[in-house]
Amino acid sequence: MTRLDVRKTHKLYIGGAFPRSESGRTYEALDSKGGLIAHMAKGSRKDGRDAVVAARKAFSGWSARTPYNRGQVIYRIAEVMEGRREQFTAQLVEAEGVSTKKAETYFDAAVDRVVWYAGWADKYVQVLGNANAVSSPYFNLSTPEPTGVVTIIAPSGALLGLVSVIMPAIATGNTVVVIASEAAPVPAVTLSEVMATSDVPGGVVNILTGSAAEIAPWLASHMDVNGLDLAGVADPGARDLARGRRGREPQARPARPGVEGRLACRAEPGPAGGIRRDQDGLAPHRRLVGVVILAGPSGSGKSHLAAKLGWPVLRLDDFYRDLDEPDMPRSTLGIVDWDDVGSWGAVDAVGAIAELCASGSAEVPVYDIATSRRTGTQTLTVPDGKFIAEGLFAPVIVDACREAGLLDAAICLRRHRLLTFALRFARDLREGRKSPWVLVRRGWRLMQDEPQVVADAVAHGCTPMSPREARMLLAG
Repeated sequence: MTRLDVRKTHKLYIGGAFPRSESGRTYEALDSKGGLIAHMAKGSRKDGRDAVVAARKAFSGWSARTPYNRGQVIYRIAEVMEGRREQFTAQLVEAEGVSTKKAETYFDAAVDRVVWYAGWADKYVQVLGNANAVSSPYFNLSTPEPTGVVTIIAPSGALLGLVSVIMPAIATGNTVVVIASEAAPVPAVTLSEVMATSDVPGGVVNILTGSAAEIAPWLASHMDVNGLDLAGVADPGARDLARGRRGREPQARPARPGVEGRLACRAEPGPAGGIRRDQDGLAPHRRLVGVVILAGPSGSGKSHLAAKLGWPVLRLDDFYRDLDEPDMPRSTLGIVDWDDVGSWGAVDAVGAIAELCASGSAEVPVYDIATSRRTGTQTLTVPDGKFIAEGLFAPVIVDACREAGLLDAAICLRRHRLLTFALRFARDLREGRKSPWVLVRRGWRLMQDEPQVVADAVAHGCTPMSPREARMLLAG
């Protein structure tokens, strides 16, 4: 009896899993002589957005790991690659049409490159960081930090080029969404299988196969992507893909070694109906506009930043519940705990954001903090294709907005706790929000809780930065 071969299905690698493309499309991967190697999943822009979501969720955990531990994980990648020497070598022979000896040379170089960056994981800060000379009685130190989610267009090198762009990004604490070489995608799929068995957390590395020309512009214009690596864009004229196809004008800041530059984008209104479509006819965002969520401790400057930018603002604090509603949470002070998410209407807030994104207008509540109840409604209109949602509980709805395709960016404002305490107290006194004694007691507790508030926001996918940094990023 003749045994049938088990045919391999080459899939995408997103969030530690191996899904097929949501579009169901495939394309032919050919060898150097034009022969068929395999049918590859052809990723769509929806797959790209899913990969960004996975990368953002993985970022906080991966960047929080010690550099030494990241180096250990990357070294494990080299160990598992070495165990697949024959498989990689055969794929390189097919993809690049070289001899087995030459393919082994390429493979050895790729493994050595992985080991190289594993060693740099806990050393690059010492090299790139420095003490700056200042003419004052204090120290001024510079140290590199991870950028965040980085989109990479892989170069044509089937394996060596791929690891050369992935490893420095993840060694420095970033998470990546990689568009593999369209001409030689099979080694990239095998590398994704290595990642899945090498202690690399799901979402740290996400690998898409398909057309970079189709996927890259949408990733470039995604405001939850912090950096671009265009190593695989050979044509200098094609580098304007950073402008995207969604009418956004990006500002690419100079990159630092190991820490890719940020990409900030301004959103402009879409076509009639607010539904933009890819070549495959799929609608990614049924929306006219996108939301930028501003989170941070009470008094960190969210409202002030929104006023400086001049964008329409959805005040999430207006979705607080009325004081006399049943089951309102209580603090240890015996008063309603307005810092408990149970005192706030998350479902109503997300619904209002969805309506604004879909139609550019929504009826939103007006809340009077002094009397602790809603006093009416007002119509909020978003004429320019962008608006801010800010409030104490903003991090709670980041995941819901991201999964619904509504989110353009999520930022957590932070500054020194004493400064936040003073500014918050002055604001609350000026606006007569509560009695001075309540404001002092509440403010003292909020100051103690502030580091945890920032940590929780980052865990929900917000990027921490000062009000000045956020203003520069959003204003471009």
